[in-house]
Amino acid sequence: MEYKRLEIYVWWTCNQKCTYCMEFPNMEKAWTKKVSKLDILKKLLKYKLDWYNHVTYLWGEPFIQWVFLDSLILAKKFDYTVLVTTNATTLHIEKQAQKFLPYIDELFLSVEALTIEDQQKISRTKNYVHWEKVFENINKYWNWKMLKANIVITQDNLNILFEIVKYLNEKWVKTWTMLII
Repeated sequence: MEYKRLEIYVWWTCNQKCTYCMEFPNMEKAWTKKVSKLDILKKLLKYKLDWYNHVTYLWGEPFIQWVFLDSLILAKKFDYTVLVTTNATTLHIEKQAQKFLPYIDELFLSVEALTIEDQQKISRTKNYVHWEKVFENINKYWNWKMLKANIVITQDNLNILFEIVKYLNEKWVKTWTMLII
């Protein structure tokens, strides 16, 4: 079967304001924009009829969106392979991971920091990714089809880059993408 991938940018909000994010000003202006389950259903159906078989949910932080679980369920009902990009700030919550992860085939984690101080400097928020708990939940509730780590290298985390890579290698993340800003 031919690989045909659909990208759905249905989220206009994020729970971080990362120093490197070029989209944040646009997202901030569009935070009131809402997408319905019907909007997503129409898009998934339209592209399924054109033989698309993969869907990627990205932009903003999908796990904080009210329609995200429904989006995942719909994609699986249409037999899409589902890829999600995430900053993982909510995947440490067991109920959250248990609810969402079974519907996801491929996961891209954005990992820019390991300590609360570094995370808050980069994210410009009080958010902190509890990576130990995130990986515990991933191991518990996800089927590990494909896991990638995305590291955006900035002046704020360049000095800890090797610590991040070492940590993720210990957690079985073997595929990397890096963006240097």
